[in-house]
Amino acid sequence: MENTELVLSKIEDVIKIQEKSNSVSGYMAGLYNGLQITKSIITGEEPKFADNPDVAEKKEPCVKAG
Repeated sequence: MENTELVLSKIEDVIKIQEKSNSVSGYMAGLYNGLQITKSIITGEEPKFADNPDVAEKKEPCVKAG
């Protein structure tokens, strides 16, 4: 197995583990998304990001000060 394939294999193993807890908090989703970015850099594929469970679905409009 070539070095790049070994690294990719290890990253995919960690992604499988992290995927189970990415809906627990924004922190865990961020770790998962970072792994997805790492994998996409190596493979050139689009990353499959997890949603941040800490962010409310309804967003308030941004109001300019002043």
